Amino acid sequence: QKEILESVESLADIKQNIGSLSAEKGAYEERYEGAKTRVETLTRKLSEQITDSSLKTADLSALEKKSALLKEDIKEREGDVASTKEYVGDIEKRIFALNSEISALEANAKVYSNLKDNYEGFQYSVKTIMTEAKRNPEVGKRVKGVVSNIIKTEQKYEVAITACLGVAVQHMVTDTPEDAKYLINFLRKNEAGTATFLPVKSVKVRPEGLDTKQALSERGAIGLANEIVTYDPYYDNVIRFLLGNTLIVDNLDNAVQIANKYRFGFKIATLDGDILSTAGSMTGGSRRQNNTNLLSMERKVEDYNKALAQKRAEMQKFESRKEQLLKQVSQQQQECEKVQVELQENKEQITILKEKIASLEIAIGETNRQLEDAKNEVALIGLRLS
Repeated sequence: QKEILESVESLADIKQNIGSLSAEKGAYEERYEGAKTRVETLTRKLSEQITDSSLKTADLSALEKKSALLKEDIKEREGDVASTKEYVGDIEKRIFALNSEISALEANAKVYSNLKDNYEGFQYSVKTIMTEAKRNPEVGKRVKGVVSNIIKTEQKYEVAITACLGVAVQHMVTDTPEDAKYLINFLRKNEAGTATFLPVKSVKVRPEGLDTKQALSERGAIGLANEIVTYDPYYDNVIRFLLGNTLIVDNLDNAVQIANKYRFGFKIATLDGDILSTAGSMTGGSRRQNNTNLLSMERKVEDYNKALAQKRAEMQKFESRKEQLLKQVSQQQQECEKVQVELQENKEQITILKEKIASLEIAIGETNRQLEDAKNEVALIGLRLS
């Protein structure tokens, strides 16, 4: 009976041990399934993290390429700005030079204009009457002008015409002998010297001979003195009186040949200012420029004013071009600044993306570690269950 009792107790212990083993096996199987689930979860997580890292790495590469392109774009734009500024600098140099040229022209124009208006270089009597004519209507209505002011000719003929005129370049023109008489009395009353007057209605035209016309075909002949000047037809009598029957020739050699051929039948003047008179006398040599300046005064004022107009127009063109280029520079700089802002934003995105990728690499490493732990646990529990 005692043996039977011991056997029963032993059987009970065995059953109890079997129950404990069964419970332990169930716990391992539960842990095994849990470990397998973690492996699957971590595997998916790792795959997602790697995919995310790959996408972000691709985005980073694209941003870095964009950054390189933006830098190149900025470099080109800065080059454009520099080139435009250099062009502006060249224009400013030209404007500076033009300002100097204009200042010089203005000064010269003013000098000659003052000389013309104030009759500088004229004899005192002429200057007195012409100055008085500006403020005294009674004098002004009687004097028409000075010979040098009523005649115009090309610059190349000025010396020759001045030589032809001689002192007559300063003679004054009136309408009638009565006007000349009034002005002579005015000079006498004011003790202003003497002057010669040429009344339009009384001066006699110097007749032109046939020889003068024929001589136009001779070597070196240029033209008749009264035909190479321009003037108001009102003064025709005066001009033909002063310059009629006078031939203009290129040089002294040809002038002498023509004079000999036609027996000094008419007056001859060369472009150098040599004079061959009908009396057979010859005048020439080195000439002072004063009288030439009197004749050319009006032309020089016109020439300077014309040159001034051209330079001012050129200045206006450069100023306008400079203004356009400065606007272009401003626009180029604004566009360049926009690209620089875009580059800065791109750099900030790159920085943020690099930080995210770095965080992902850490996370991937942690997930890998956890996955390895989970796999090891699955393998260990599998061994125990087997």
